[in-house]
Amino acid sequence: MKKKIILLFLTFFLFSCGRERSTVKEWSLSLDNSEDSVTYILAEKFKQELEMKSQGSIHLNLFPNAVLGGDRESIESCQMGEITFVVQNTAPQVNFIPEVAIFDMFNIFPDIQIARRVLDSDFLSKIQPYYCEKRLVCLGYGDQHFRELTSNRNITSLKHLSGLKIRTMQNPNHIRYWSLLGANPTPMIWGEVYLGLQQNSIDAQENPYESIVASKVYEQQKYIIETHHILHTVSLIMNQSTYDKLSEEEKVWVKEAAKAAIVYSRKKADERIENRKEIIRNYGIEILEVNTSFKEDMNRISKEANQFIEQKIEKDLVQELYKAIEREKND
Repeated sequence: MKKKIILLFLTFFLFSCGRERSTVKEWSLSLDNSEDSVTYILAEKFKQELEMKSQGSIHLNLFPNAVLGGDRESIESCQMGEITFVVQNTAPQVNFIPEVAIFDMFNIFPDIQIARRVLDSDFLSKIQPYYCEKRLVCLGYGDQHFRELTSNRNITSLKHLSGLKIRTMQNPNHIRYWSLLGANPTPMIWGEVYLGLQQNSIDAQENPYESIVASKVYEQQKYIIETHHILHTVSLIMNQSTYDKLSEEEKVWVKEAAKAAIVYSRKKADERIENRKEIIRNYGIEILEVNTSFKEDMNRISKEANQFIEQKIEKDLVQELYKAIEREKND
């Protein structure tokens, strides 16, 4: 992995030497997703905006498909300054920044618009110091809407989740949540999920529609249950040392480019979700809404799962999140 990064940066150096020996900054951005994803759309728009605002004095190289490493490797490399930016879901960051587990809390956002307004509020400034402690700067959060459950069972009540072998991320909060619901959570790397479903080593998985379609896991499932159980946040983070060395003008470019990219990617996420549903329906997969009784049961168990998460996070941060949600609900 280290050799790969060294070779890539040597390539950057040689490339920049041929650019009229100017003072162009050559930066890198890593993401685990493919080019056909909202995450990549965010990254690409950020690149366009940043290069436009800097009038070519900054050049951003995008590396999708985990070519610079998976989520964990990318964060570590960003901390060390080997990678300038990372765009990724917040769940893998919990092992580095425990407070980010606040985004693992289940069924707390009534809808996507309230969720976005909360993430754009001054709540970002409340969580930013925890990133800084780990030599990172969070420039904001996009999303891929909510995560949904896919399964080979027709799940309409809590009892149907009993013993369900569901793939989860390697995140203790997610594992606990599905255990409390009665399922049998099975941590598995994303690249193995399609085969796992095909070979029946797992019965189900959960992800936003973007990932369900991009990976074609719907081909190995019969149902999608719209549980909306957790927001799939997409964070844009930067190496703090690089950020601290920027001029005030360059910092403004970075912040404005990040904001523009997040707004644009959200619009695209909204536009793409119906198309993703159409692809799934055309394949013959049934999309089910969660009935009132099932939703009430999930909300009740979510509170227990969230209490487990809250114990690991500073109380003030948790209260700030709930206050922000209530403010947006009442506006």
